[in-house]
Amino acid sequence: MNRRLILLVVAAGIIAGTGCPPNAGPIASLEPMPWVEANGTNANSGFNAVHSPLATLDRQIWNASIGRLTQSSPTIGPDGTIWIANANGELVAINPDGSPHRRRSLDDFILASPAVNSATNEIFVVGEHTVAPNKFTSRVYRLDAGAALLNVSSEPLVSAAAPKLWDHYIFLPTSGELVVLDQASLAIVAHETTNSCFDIICGDSVLGDVFGTIVDCVINRGCPFTGQAESGPEESAGVAIIDSAAIVDDSSKPIVVAMSPQCAVGFRFDPTASHPLEIIWHQALVPVDCDFQTVRSTAPTVVAGGAAVVFGTEHGRVLELDTLTGQVLFDRQLSEPVQSAPVSNGLGPIYVVEQRHLATLNSSGAVISEVPLLGTGLTAALSLDHVYVGTSQGIHTFDTLPAQSSPFADVENGFGAFKIALAEDGTLYASSPTVDSENIVGGLLFAYRAP
Repeated sequence: MNRRLILLVVAAGIIAGTGCPPNAGPIASLEPMPWVEANGTNANSGFNAVHSPLATLDRQIWNASIGRLTQSSPTIGPDGTIWIANANGELVAINPDGSPHRRRSLDDFILASPAVNSATNEIFVVGEHTVAPNKFTSRVYRLDAGAALLNVSSEPLVSAAAPKLWDHYIFLPTSGELVVLDQASLAIVAHETTNSCFDIICGDSVLGDVFGTIVDCVINRGCPFTGQAESGPEESAGVAIIDSAAIVDDSSKPIVVAMSPQCAVGFRFDPTASHPLEIIWHQALVPVDCDFQTVRSTAPTVVAGGAAVVFGTEHGRVLELDTLTGQVLFDRQLSEPVQSAPVSNGLGPIYVVEQRHLATLNSSGAVISEVPLLGTGLTAALSLDHVYVGTSQGIHTFDTLPAQSSPFADVENGFGAFKIALAEDGTLYASSPTVDSENIVGGLLFAYRAP
């Protein structure tokens, strides 16, 4: 029996017998959890153990205006409040009944999703400030449950990624580095390169150093966009955090997997150490040479009970890496770009949104099925009952064994279903930019619930 299968068996026992800590998700819990971060939790599983409705027009219970939407997805606090950000620099809160809760204007425009600490109900969001054409500096904002501003980070950052929370810390991939901030003070407590696989000399330059000074191309792509569906991941790739006792020797020292345009990198985070971030492995995603190639990747999704992470690229590759060693467990080439982080309950099939299809992979990376999508694939979420796929035209509701004859709902007055979240009560939320002939001019949040 191989290590992956052993850990699957161990993980199944843990799921059956234990709960999960705040914001956790390396082993997908079979208890409903608040959808507190982009892709659900800090494991990016896109899964919530809830029974959920068909995303059809007859199940739509309300829609709410959220302002000019960019890459932000809805996140849900432990009190049920839905939080989403817009390009006007507003953090928008909607009550579960669709009524406005509050809006908080910040000094920066916002690209990525907010994160909510499920224990304190505090909200963290990254704001972007333009300093030159297509160049930004970033700040992390900390707000209380009523959206009162508590503090703002002061140290230089460049990031268009959604923050990920663990214990008292924030993990944020920046241009060439993984940065860790203290949640209370927003001071940087650790940082380390995410380009360690490219520490080579080209002429008089060491690329491992040069890359750390170059603004991630994804950040430049994160400007308010035209409303045309892109090929490959749109949102800046994030991190995944694994602290399961079945995987790591000490759950207070988690493994963090981060993506860069060149590498996937595994770190061990020890908050008590003088250098808290230790690189334990790296895996090059492009040829290691002086041509400086890059690739856009999705956020890593934790699968196999925390034993592995899986992610896709704009070139249609889907890779699964061993969490502890970075060894490639499978490398599957699909025919289309991968659009968003794969979704999985951690033990079953892996669902991958391609540009025009939904691919279902088994634990060995073999393709079980590929079903066509209406419109360009954008995002996915998974419940106990359904796989939801948001496209540039609307929302598919597939069974967990996807078939072509799935219900599909157009999203009116918008650019399809851009991001999806699943609440603890099974309500499905989908955000949709509203567009004119060329540009995004607003945004709506839709809610779907069973009668």
